[in-house]
Amino acid sequence: MVYGKRESAHSAEKLIKGIMKNPSSVESFLRDLIAIPSVNPHGDPGVSAEKTGEGNAARFIGDFFKAMGLDVEFQEVYPGRPNVIGRTKGGANKPKLLLIPHTDTVSVLGMTIDPFDPVVRNGRIYGRGACDDKGPLSAMAFALKNVLEKRAHELKYEVIFAAVMGEEAGNEGVRHLVKKKIKADFCIAGEPTDLNPVNTHKGAMWAVLTAGGKAVHSSQPHKGDNAIYKMARAITYLEQVYFPALQKRKNKELGAPTLSVGIVSGGSKVNIVPDVARAEVDFRTTPEQDQGQIIMEILAAFKKLKIDVQVEQSRGCEPLYTDPKNPHLLKLANISKKMFGRGKTYGAPWFCDAAIAAGGGIPAIAWGPGSIGQAHTKDEYIETAELVKGREIFEEFLTR
Repeated sequence: MVYGKRESAHSAEKLIKGIMKNPSSVESFLRDLIAIPSVNPHGDPGVSAEKTGEGNAARFIGDFFKAMGLDVEFQEVYPGRPNVIGRTKGGANKPKLLLIPHTDTVSVLGMTIDPFDPVVRNGRIYGRGACDDKGPLSAMAFALKNVLEKRAHELKYEVIFAAVMGEEAGNEGVRHLVKKKIKADFCIAGEPTDLNPVNTHKGAMWAVLTAGGKAVHSSQPHKGDNAIYKMARAITYLEQVYFPALQKRKNKELGAPTLSVGIVSGGSKVNIVPDVARAEVDFRTTPEQDQGQIIMEILAAFKKLKIDVQVEQSRGCEPLYTDPKNPHLLKLANISKKMFGRGKTYGAPWFCDAAIAAGGGIPAIAWGPGSIGQAHTKDEYIETAELVKGREIFEEFLTR
């Protein structure tokens, strides 16, 4: 089975054996994983269809799990896009630790480096997913591997390592886990957080605004009904009235909710009064907000102002809040601080799979090596030293 560029010279079995012989080769594992394209197909991925989807990456990780001695399960969420789950053996009477790093990456459009050729330069590993999220995934996987090889008797948890698909658009992989009623005492979503735990983050809600009208020849616009004018009024309301109101709803850790109009379209020709207009809006919400209530508020305002525009939610991810005094969180934070001076718990403006797990009743945080500032960039990379630190911290966490 061919996984990616670096695999083409030898079999998958030899690759796995080579990794397993070298407990310090988390860097090599990450480079092999970067070389396997796993671009989320949502939107314009910037690659041909065969380079989208998480199937090949999941199979590579599954082989690694099997070589570690884990019980392995593949969950086909969508065709060719599975979750891969590895479970440690003999953990029936232990607390359960759920790990949910994700295998998909964002689009490679506009990248200035080869996204799937993991070059190492100046102490950095470059490539799509190096930081988000194959770096955190690799650090977690190698930490578990090292513990099972050297200190398995010290493992205090049954570890459920779920490398999930679909985080970058819709969180489908972890939603599938929750739907299957997965149980755990604590959950860590692998994300680039500079080795500092994220216990709370904003949610995201994407809404679609639509306006209808009547098309006529543009020389007689009074006989038509211009949908773009309606949409302009709606957007002006969001910018000048609703957004300022949001700024007064500040959350102590996360600040105020936000909105951004990202896409506007309408009309077919310049000399036809447009009979349809559409806009897409990104809302970032705090834990106090109900995303459905936001839609109701805006619809009510439009009705009062006689703005004939419909609003529907298209996608969304809940905000996250986990008690910063959670004992598992404090344990990870204290280890990070003791080993490398990290571990400051904070709130983030972005969203991730941790919120979905928390919504399913599992206390969850985000944590991992790498900086969010490098995620989704044209020359994405992770510092090699940070990758190794992440592995070392997580090894210690697993045995405490």
